[in-house]
Amino acid sequence: MPYRDPRGHVISVVFVGKIINGEPKAGDDAEDLEWLSVEDLKNKRIAFDHTKILEDYQNWKVNKGTYWSSKQNEC
Repeated sequence: MPYRDPRGHVISVVFVGKIINGEPKAGDDAEDLEWLSVEDLKNKRIAFDHTKILEDYQNWKVNKGTYWSSKQNEC
C-alpha cells in the first residue's frame, strides 16, 4: 500500500498455516521459539503497521474471507 512506510512503497504478504503434525522447533536461524496469541502479540510493540495487519487477519478469520486487504479503507 502506498504511503504506509516513509522509506517507500511496501507490499506485505501474509501466509496463514496450520501445523498438522510434529512439534515445532528452532532451527539454525533461531535459538528458540515462542508461541504467542494474536492478542498477546498486538500488546507488544511491533514495527510499522503490523498491528493493522494482525487486525485485518482477525477480521478475515471471523468473516471466513478468501483474502483480506485494507486497501479500500486506506486509499
